[in-house]
Amino acid sequence: MFKKSCPWCSSKITPWQLGNRPKKTVGFLTVLPNLAICPYCAKPVRIGGKSLYVLLVFIPVITLGFVPIYTDYEMPDWFFIVGVATIIIAFSLAMFFSVFNKDYDL
Repeated sequence: MFKKSCPWCSSKITPWQLGNRPKKTVGFLTVLPNLAICPYCAKPVRIGGKSLYVLLVFIPVITLGFVPIYTDYEMPDWFFIVGVATIIIAFSLAMFFSVFNKDYDL
């Protein structure tokens, strides 16, 4: 279900099978200094595609958690259940519709 094809060797892999190695050059504002590596061809790949925009669903869920902290309004319990369900659905959709793109280690 979550198997994606490697853009270099076209073998089917899951995001959990990817290895990692350090980048040759690390920039000043580099967030992740490691590269994801295909286990079959040992070339760098990255998770890409427009499916990662699904993770923007987290913004209302995060602000929902701050409402009871800054106001005296008590949120109903089902609001938090809906928030957790939204997080699970967003992660599932992002991983299901994501693709692997070529990454270059310059």
